[in-house]
This record gives sequence, structure tokens and C-alpha cells, in this order.
Amino acid sequence: MRRARYEYDIPPVAPQYRAINRYLDPHTGYVTAKLVPGQLYLCDHSELITAVTGGCLTVCASDSWARIGGMAQFLVPPNRALPGAPGYDPRHRRGLFMMERLIRELMRHGAHRDTVRVKMFGGAVIAPEFADACQATIRMAKEYLRTEGIIVDKSDLGLLQPRKVLFFPDSGRVLVKRLGVLRNNTLLEREREYLQRVQSGSDRR
Repeated sequence: MRRARYEYDIPPVAPQYRAINRYLDPHTGYVTAKLVPGQLYLCDHSELITAVTGGCLTVCASDSWARIGGMAQFLVPPNRALPGAPGYDPRHRRGLFMMERLIRELMRHGAHRDTVRVKMFGGAVIAPEFADACQATIRMAKEYLRTEGIIVDKSDLGLLQPRKVLFFPDSGRVLVKRLGVLRNNTLLEREREYLQRVQSGSDRR
């Protein structure tokens, strides 16, 4: 992975990714894309993707042979019914859409379904109000990947601690650090606001 030296080394991206916060990290020397809840980012060049995740699920998918990978971060409302079953909450389609789009975009850029590998992190109950949503999101993602026959080769889910995820999309390597007590409410408020948007159906990222 080539390190960048100057801000003008940051390569342009497709229009759908222009809202992503991308910057040259002075500590690593790499162009880094930082995701927040509801965002998805795909990369087929030397770049890092990072996110701090609490109750949200952070999904990293990659094909190391095609040297391409992407990350999605989302949360769905509590729901105990599977798609098509009585009581199924259609707002779960947002989470399914994120998963489908991530895999579809990988394959459109040269990945193969049988060589795509997924790693999942998050779903931490950082506040009692997130407990049911975290379980529903993890369940939905696992069910989708099982149905699609996509291999999950690493996961760190649940518990109480948020996590910082650093993803190398061209190789599929992931570094994860469990964080201790939150020093402020920034993460909690960001994810709470996102969950409220999803529940109201107003999230359109």
C-alpha cells in the first residue's frame, strides 16, 4: 500500500462517495476514509477505511484477489420477524439495502462472490435503548450472508464496549481496538440520532 505525502495525493472518488470524510492521516501517511452511521464506501486503490462503532454494525467486505474492499455501517430497528413473515418491519430494508449494495458494488468492480470475505464488528449495547436494535441488526446481517453463501471469516460483536475499526480494503486486513469508557457523548448521540432517522424512515444516505 503506497503512502501519500501531500493532500493533493488524495485521489478523486465517484459522486456517491463525495460526502465521505477523506483526509491524509499524518500519523499513518495513508489517505483515510472515515465513515459515520448510514454510510458506505468502496475502494479499489491504496486507501484505509475507518470507523468508530458502538451499537451500529460495521461490515467490512473484500476480495483480496481482486484487491478491492468496502465498508458499510448501519443499524436497524428492533424486529423479530424475517422478511416476508407476518410482523416483518419494512424499515429493515434499509439495512438489507446496505448489505446488498456493498456486495453488488464489489462484484461490479471485479470481485467474485466465492472469494469475497466479510468481517463484522459492533453491535455493542452502549446504552440500554440500543439492546434490541443491536440484536436485530446482527441477526439480519448474519441471515443475509448465510442466504447469499458469503463467508464471514472474522467477527467481534455485542458486549458493551465501542470499537475502533481500521480496514485495509485491498488486502482485507482489519485492525480492531475495543475502547474503554466513552469520554464524551459524541458517539452515543450520533448513533441515537441515526437510529431515530431510521425509525422514522427519514434516512436517505
